[in-house]
Amino acid sequence: MYHLKNGNLIYRRNECRVDTTHRMPEKSRTVADVMTRNVVTVSPSHTLTEILNLKASNSSRHYVVVGSPRRLLGVISDEDVLRALAGEGNWQNLHADELMSRDVIPVGPTTDLTFATTVMQSEGFDCLPVVDDQGDVCGLLSLSDLLKIYREL
Repeated sequence: MYHLKNGNLIYRRNECRVDTTHRMPEKSRTVADVMTRNVVTVSPSHTLTEILNLKASNSSRHYVVVGSPRRLLGVISDEDVLRALAGEGNWQNLHADELMSRDVIPVGPTTDLTFATTVMQSEGFDCLPVVDDQGDVCGLLSLSDLLKIYREL
């Protein structure tokens, strides 16, 4: 480590007493270890007005659009809502199936967390829906979930 002493740059050995080596976790983490399980879902027929009312009553930034019983159809993000509100026309009559992003990439609960974060980063997604073996929504992996696990590390 370098520091200034009497105006001169001097090298001094780092005397940190804390182990600063990177420690790998004993086992790989999976999406199920960090995902949000209590997901707010809407049907394709929900209106933007109803979605805004949901937004007022909870802190979710993503709404998963599901068919019967909980089949993944798409995701509505805050950006989708803002885009609809900023657009021209009668936004009150827009439905979830008109607002949702359909190009989502679902992952399973046993998906390796490193793989899932790589997908999020490479595709520019803020979240990934989590589906079980039957294709039903069972969770959501968001940037907030990743920040929580990062804080723990």
